[in-house]
Amino acid sequence: MKRLISCALLSTVLVLTGCNGTVSSVSFPAAAPWNRISTGILGPTDDLVAVAAGTGFHADLFPGSPNGIQALVACQRSKNSYLPSAYLQFCLDRTCDAQDVCFTDKVIEKRYTYTLVMTLDRAIFSSGSVQVVDGTGAPQAGLAVNAGNAVGGFDVAAGYSEGLIPGVIPDSSDLDETGGLALSPHWSDFGFGGVCPDGVCGNRQDIIDCDVVDDTDFLVFVTTSPPGIYSGTCGTVPVHLTINPSFNSLGDCLSSRKAVCDGLTGENRKTCNLAQIGICQAMFNVPSAHNPS
Repeated sequence: MKRLISCALLSTVLVLTGCNGTVSSVSFPAAAPWNRISTGILGPTDDLVAVAAGTGFHADLFPGSPNGIQALVACQRSKNSYLPSAYLQFCLDRTCDAQDVCFTDKVIEKRYTYTLVMTLDRAIFSSGSVQVVDGTGAPQAGLAVNAGNAVGGFDVAAGYSEGLIPGVIPDSSDLDETGGLALSPHWSDFGFGGVCPDGVCGNRQDIIDCDVVDDTDFLVFVTTSPPGIYSGTCGTVPVHLTINPSFNSLGDCLSSRKAVCDGLTGENRKTCNLAQIGICQAMFNVPSAHNPS
């Protein structure tokens, strides 16, 4: 069975994302105790910031990754070789010169690493959102977290603009095919497990993979799987990954996403609806009025 990308790199290169025009979401039982959710972002510019909304919800976007990687550079080999034609180089300095990193090979692109950390006050939290915007205020990513609603229990969903998704980094890196979350504190019910295509494991790649490192629960999943709902078990915790079909418009996205707010009332429902709007606005790169930069 092919193992998904290591948890050591989870907060470095993975995002809760899918193909452009889609929204990926992960749902857990409402009893999930996590109050800190992290994911990694690869951005085309070095000026991204996070803007959060929601009671008991806070978000920070940190440059770099926990293991010190500040940027990735994709290089194209200039000569024929038995080695892959394209490869990745890591930079520990955000100002690294891409051409110097690739030596005499062609530079495909450079991406900056960020770690997005969302903190929830579970005593008062119901729903929250965060938008990641660039220096011009243009939304690049929208994430929503809902807890205790009737549909998904504890649900994390995201939409990303095409600009934020690594489009030309080599496919062999899996950077634009795999998503992930780091969740803490550790839930004693959460453990190893996952789900394989058609329930058949072996030499096939998992769709969902679960891991635990110290006090953190990790969930990694393949976002290029066909649209649908994929269910598995991490320890004894049921996990559902939903990959939506590609939306044709902002309106289509909003109509679909607002269903996750069913069961909420008053301000909680309003906040939840705004969170879904933020996801869709980011995906279609529409400036947000409710989460201004």
